[in-house]
Amino acid sequence: MNIGDRFHVAPGASSVVVVREIRVNGLVMVENETPGTGVYPYLTKPDHFIPATTQPPTLAAHDETAATEPGQTTAAVVDSYLDELNAP
Repeated sequence: MNIGDRFHVAPGASSVVVVREIRVNGLVMVENETPGTGVYPYLTKPDHFIPATTQPPTLAAHDETAATEPGQTTAAVVDSYLDELNAP
């Protein structure tokens, strides 16, 4: 498993998540591949991940709100969420 890999969270799930961070305690930070309201990174165990076999959505030339390419992160979103988790 690597950052940027795409998975279904459970067998039969239609949504795809992208790995954003891998933790040493066995948890991974994932984020829904499709951007939109309520999409945020979250920690989960990769016990039931199924590799996604579909291709990532293609970006239109004018679409600046679409997800990043596999392997890239939107640092501002991920960092602000992690900052909230790590705040004293």
